Amino acid sequence: IQASSAAFLLGIANMRRRVMRTTLTCVTLILLTFTVLSFTSVVSSVRINRVRLKGTPSYIGFMLRSATWEPIERGAWEAFDNDFARLYPVSIRAWFLSALVGNQSYVDCVRGDKVYTYTALLGIGDRENDITGVNRAIKYGGPLRPGGNDILIPESAAKILEVRPEEVGRARVSCVGIDFTVAGIIDEKAMKKVQDLDSESILPVNYLLMEERRRATPMSRMGREQLQRYLHLEPGEVAVVSAPVVLNAAGTLRSLA
Repeated sequence: IQASSAAFLLGIANMRRRVMRTTLTCVTLILLTFTVLSFTSVVSSVRINRVRLKGTPSYIGFMLRSATWEPIERGAWEAFDNDFARLYPVSIRAWFLSALVGNQSYVDCVRGDKVYTYTALLGIGDRENDITGVNRAIKYGGPLRPGGNDILIPESAAKILEVRPEEVGRARVSCVGIDFTVAGIIDEKAMKKVQDLDSESILPVNYLLMEERRRATPMSRMGREQLQRYLHLEPGEVAVVSAPVVLNAAGTLRSLA
């Protein structure tokens, strides 16, 4: 005890003799303590933002997507399906793009010596028609068969690939190395009217047009525009297949409904 007391008194005496060193030491300790407490007090939290979008919802329900249409994790699909599939129809939407965002995407569809180039493939779930009524855009043929390698092609593609209405259900085409049966031909005007809950098209985003619009839009307005309206591909630029097929072909999950 005496040794401890002597050491303590010696330390106090040294601090009194070296005022500047003592002051700097105390300031350093205070700053270090403040820094450590600042970092350890940071916690993650969930904040709910509400943004009113223009337009009338096409159906009553839920839609899950990124505010900027970025890919979402596939685990969200499982959670969404577990929570709602027992009571309501649930559908997933996946996109296949051959290039990175900002670059032109090309997806060739081949039938014999005929080639039609799409910009993207849209993958939809088996219950998509129960949500958005996408099947009303089919002019010839029928919907996609669950679990099958079927494809819905727009009228412009059917003309180039020489798929006649009477050949629907038998005609075969090849896209991204996969052989598909043409299940139906899409009326492009009707497809353009098929909208999602956010009043946007269910077709993939047109990233090239979006990039041009960003360059022309002031930075102060860009955030609001991203949440309000995105430009999507035209129906003639997209073929529709089953969502699992797109995911297996290295496509990405983009939305759930």
